[in-house]
Amino acid sequence: MKKMFHYILILSFVGMIAAQNNYSLEDLNLTSSTFGTEIGPTYFENQVTIHYFGHYN
Repeated sequence: MKKMFHYILILSFVGMIAAQNNYSLEDLNLTSSTFGTEIGPTYFENQVTIHYFGHYN
């Protein structure tokens, strides 16, 4: 049980570190006010954001 706790703790720390990446992608949403603009996490500083990357055919 102790080994499992350590594994989860390490995995959580790795997840937090990996989640700090900065990126920039073009906004392709035609109805968005930022359509065509390069948007990333720094664009929405001091705001809570949800990141969703989807794919459809």
